[in-house]
Formats: sequence, structure tokens, C-alpha cells
Amino acid sequence: MKQTDSLGRSTFHQIAPQKCVRPAIREIRWLQHIERHGPQSSRYLYEKTRDTHRCKDTALRQMQKLRAAGFLMLPRQQRAAEHADFNPYVYDLTTKAKDHLFDLDIAEPAIRPTGHWWHGYMTSCVTSSIDIAAARDGVRYIPAHEILAIKDAPLAMPIGRGKLIPDQLFALDYGGSFRAFALEVDRGTEPKTTTAKRKSLASSIDLYRKLRIPEYPPTCSDNIRPSVPGYPPTFDALP
Repeated sequence: MKQTDSLGRSTFHQIAPQKCVRPAIREIRWLQHIERHGPQSSRYLYEKTRDTHRCKDTALRQMQKLRAAGFLMLPRQQRAAEHADFNPYVYDLTTKAKDHLFDLDIAEPAIRPTGHWWHGYMTSCVTSSIDIAAARDGVRYIPAHEILAIKDAPLAMPIGRGKLIPDQLFALDYGGSFRAFALEVDRGTEPKTTTAKRKSLASSIDLYRKLRIPEYPPTCSDNIRPSVPGYPPTFDALP
């Protein structure tokens, strides 16, 4: 089977396999970043390691090498984007990559975005960019699984008869002080209001309003947290 185009280049659907490829330290950082956040554009992966490797072309070639070796794959959903051939590739982990992280004893029980692929990808872009930018300012990004593990709590927060499930949960460690965030990503696909049980903008806002911090004045509506057993986790317990 042909594995390149007429000029001998790899394409979205075709790439010549490579053997005896072992991810180096930079490539391991890419794999861990994808594992933590979800599918990542090559631009984000390059920015993740730009502090130690500034050549973009070399980075792109290494990503292709990992793909050829079976560590990275290209989710087919990205082809539905307009002018897909001119967009940076979006990579995700293969089973081989996940096994490799496990063998190195650095795999994380990450809580990745769920649901529609494009919604999950947008969520992963948001948290990824925050993680990268925070690190450059000396701020540590704390993923959802570390927060929830403190009290062995689920992501779903019980509110009355319902549940609030944010698109993602994370916190930032400013060097002894912490701030946690429940993230909601809106692609304009949800109705503003609905009488059905499906999620709507109005219902989400109503649930978040029920999570105000008791010790804060009622006027501080921007300061919210779950007011249910196990929430919020005690950040002093974080490593």
C-alpha cells in the first residue's frame, strides 16, 4: 500500500511506519500533556516544550516520527474542519503510548473531557493553554484527578435532586495559595433555556449559583464552590 503522496511526503491518511523509536524526554512531556488534557494541536505541543527546544520544524518532525512509530494518532474528526489540509495536526495518544507511560510509572488517572469530540477538544485547548501559560509564570497547574483524590470525590457535584458536572476542574498553585476553577466551555450548541432534562445555559447558571461559599458575603457571587460533603478538597493536602 502507498504510504506517501506523489512527492514522497506523509499525508493525513498515510505515513511510512518506523521501528525502534523510543520517545525522548521532550516527547515524553508531549505524551503526558496529551494524557492530562486530551487531544492537542501540534502548536500547543510545540509551545509546551519551547522552553527547552525552540526549533518548530524539528518539533513537527518529531511528532510525525512518533506517529510513524505508533505512539500518536490523528483523530479523524479534525478533517471535518474547514480547510483542514491547512490546519495544524491534532494528535492523540494510541494504546502504545499509554502503555509506554504506564511502563515508565508516570501514567496519570487523568479526567479527560468527554462527550462530543469537538467540545472535548475545545475544552482540552483551554486547559492546555492555561497549563502552559501558568508554568511560564511559575504557577503550578493542578489537574482534576489530584483535586478529587483528596476526598475520593467524583467530578459530579450533587445539587439538590440534580448534579452539576463541569466540563473540567482544575486549580492553580501560586506557591502556597490556591484557587480552584470549574470550567464550562460553550460552543454555542446548547439552548439558553429548555423544559427538557438536557443541559441549558440557564440551568447551568442556576446550579452554579447554588454553590456559593457560605463564609463569603452574598454579594460575592463570583466566589463559588460546592457546598456538599467532600467539597471543597483541602488544598493543604496537595503535594
